[in-house]
Amino acid sequence: MIHFTNGDSVRTTLIEAGIGGDVFVCADVLHEGPCPPDLSPAEFDDLRARYLAEGGYAPLADIRSAFATRAEAVERAAREDEVVLWFEHDLFDQLNLIWLLDRFRQVGVPVDRVRLIVIGEFPGVEPFHGLGQLTAPQLASLFPARAPVTDAQLSYAADAWTAVCAPTPERVASLATQTSAPLPFVPAAIRRLLEELPGRLDGLSRTERQGLGAFATGATTLVEAFAMQAQQEPAIFLGDLPFFRAMRGLADAEVPLLTIEGNLVSLTADGVLVLAGDADHAALNGLDRWVGGTRLTGKTPRSRWDPERGVVVAAA
Repeated sequence: MIHFTNGDSVRTTLIEAGIGGDVFVCADVLHEGPCPPDLSPAEFDDLRARYLAEGGYAPLADIRSAFATRAEAVERAAREDEVVLWFEHDLFDQLNLIWLLDRFRQVGVPVDRVRLIVIGEFPGVEPFHGLGQLTAPQLASLFPARAPVTDAQLSYAADAWTAVCAPTPERVASLATQTSAPLPFVPAAIRRLLEELPGRLDGLSRTERQGLGAFATGATTLVEAFAMQAQQEPAIFLGDLPFFRAMRGLADAEVPLLTIEGNLVSLTADGVLVLAGDADHAALNGLDRWVGGTRLTGKTPRSRWDPERGVVVAAA
């Protein structure tokens, strides 16, 4: 038996739970950075490793080593009697889940050997944010309820991952409107991904907007703003490092929306205007970033998110 889960903390607790089998981590911030289509597994892993290293997540050699271990575990999964996937309901986990199921499909892991433990709540744990909150006995209690992956779920995961990696967001937008799905947490998760597109009126991603809003309502440090913006997420997925990077990007922009002096952070006059929807971050500063396979560049990005209607709109 072999297990895959979302991080080192849960891996350690799973080992403590004494369920048996080796445990491997599948944890990439796939909601950030390039996820272009039509790459081989090795090419995709190399592209992601270089992006993460350039973003300061870890040294390139360490990331490549972790990805190589993960790739070996995926290949090994095709030979195991049982493969158990432990994930939760948020965007980070759901992207890793559909990526992993699609990678299983590519390497020929028999679907009848794969089991899912994917939860959005746990009795007595309120609020529930994720598997990392659970003790070893609590994780062990989930094991008997693991559910076989169906052909429909495997096919849906492949379609969803293909949509995420598409060069335009229309396919993701279609999946995000589903009221039911073979993997029930995916539609809400990928809708949250779409909210990272620049807003129709302000050019901000939801993460950027929540960060600016935190500073407008009393936060004075990145740590305080991170905690405040997390309260607005029904399914918390964002770590502090990507949030801090997003805020520093706003401070380092050609027309800064924030000032950072030591530990103290504050809105600029332009930040106030953008947050109010009276100026546009994309038009002021231009963009060069990815949302899945959609690359957003320049001062007139081709796709935007309308937060009021909850739809993707084309740039005017």
